[in-house]
Amino acid sequence: MLPPLSVAVQTIVCRPSPLLRERPASEEGEIDTFAVPALTRIDEFNSVFGTRFSDEEFDTIGGLVLHELGRMPRRGEAVEIGGLELKVQRADRRRIDALRVTTPRDFELKAE
Repeated sequence: MLPPLSVAVQTIVCRPSPLLRERPASEEGEIDTFAVPALTRIDEFNSVFGTRFSDEEFDTIGGLVLHELGRMPRRGEAVEIGGLELKVQRADRRRIDALRVTTPRDFELKAE
């Protein structure tokens, strides 16, 4: 049995925020980590993290990581860009699927 059309439309159109806090800072000075899909658009990433990454050459945060490393990364590899550590959580030989973003101790999110 198929779900009602309104349920199907909500499932397709209304997606939750792609940036998920994995480990919130419990005390002042502790580091936050966030799960971020590699297909997150750079402009959306910038609006949440307050960064100013250019979207001239790359549309997604995964594309930026790929460019910074200069090759297809393996799971567990990380790069620091703009004071944030972006670590590859899931990837295959052709694409990056998910990243873990770690913020510095004194970092404040722009949109929570």
